[in-house]
Amino acid sequence: MKVNIGDIPESELDLVMSAVRMSVLEEDKGRGILVTCINGVRTWQMNSSDTWITIPGENHQFEGSYLIPGRLLISAFSLNSAGGTCSITINGDTATVKSSSGGEIQMAVSTKTTEFKTFSEEPNVTAKIQFRDFQRICSVLGEMPIDLDDFMAVFAQPPVGQVIVDKKSITLRRSWSYIGCPDTVVKQPAETTGSGSFTLGHLMIDGMMNRLSINSDPEITIRFNSEIGQYLEVSSDEFTIHFDRRLDGAGIYFPQVIEYLEEKKISHLVHDNGLIAANYKDVNVRIQLFDGTEPVIRTTSTVLHNVTQNVKLLREINRLNTTRVGVRVWCDNNMIVVGAEMRCEHVKDMTGLLDGLVKEAQHLGGLLGPMFGGNVPKKAA
Repeated sequence: MKVNIGDIPESELDLVMSAVRMSVLEEDKGRGILVTCINGVRTWQMNSSDTWITIPGENHQFEGSYLIPGRLLISAFSLNSAGGTCSITINGDTATVKSSSGGEIQMAVSTKTTEFKTFSEEPNVTAKIQFRDFQRICSVLGEMPIDLDDFMAVFAQPPVGQVIVDKKSITLRRSWSYIGCPDTVVKQPAETTGSGSFTLGHLMIDGMMNRLSINSDPEITIRFNSEIGQYLEVSSDEFTIHFDRRLDGAGIYFPQVIEYLEEKKISHLVHDNGLIAANYKDVNVRIQLFDGTEPVIRTTSTVLHNVTQNVKLLREINRLNTTRVGVRVWCDNNMIVVGAEMRCEHVKDMTGLLDGLVKEAQHLGGLLGPMFGGNVPKKAA
């Protein structure tokens, strides 16, 4: 069955093509641009790992959804470089583009079509600002420190920034303290409701805002749920982009900790609050990430349960802490706990941290149990 996707005006083709160049459309994996009809409007959608771009085109009615190779749209743009419109039709598994000058391109469409993605989060924070104003502050956020002795140090942490909305303004912030440089903080007046912040990839939002082919200066709306939202939305009449929330602070390293545990085949469970309960060499270990002057990984293990806290015990714990390097011992709710920490950037070296913690936990259990009673924890299953 032949399907007429419609005549694509130059402005629509320009915008879609610019979005294609910022997306990851792996043709060899069958990915591409989804084109469908939403409420009588030709609508395009494409994505990368952490962004979704949706572009409403002109009014045009057709049935079905089709996954077109990004290369076909780029080729259509080249074919149509003199301006005018181009038409797209799909017949079976083949898409055909014809330019107003008479040129024609044919290319196979993907046999697997993804569903149009919708977003239903209820925002509690919004900001309205002109597109060009937002574009300029995104450019400032994208500027990196210059003339560094070790430029690769910039990439020691993922490139994330914060969008902060408060009364009558929107602020973009990027921390550079981890390489000893001042933070970037840029603020612009805006019409706002609510207040809160959202962390996202700052290079991606800079790239999107400055490479989209927008010839006018529309008002855009930025909205997100600061508490539980997974996406920040930037929208106008011409486009809508959804950016994934990124972890920040110590949380940036959470996926790397999980990757380490899985790589080393260390059994573990992740609780809703982010605490990781692991079984390392038959010892129960808790792993947590904390922000501070520098993000740290804290590992703890219970040495004894059901001990009676008294002056003698506290003096012994104090003595133990004065004779140890890299580990600490403390009493918490009738439990004796040993803990060790390391900077998050050394996550790949966690084996030494865990070995040291487990060795101390086993040693202290045998040492303190006869002195103060209590129960040694059961071996991890």
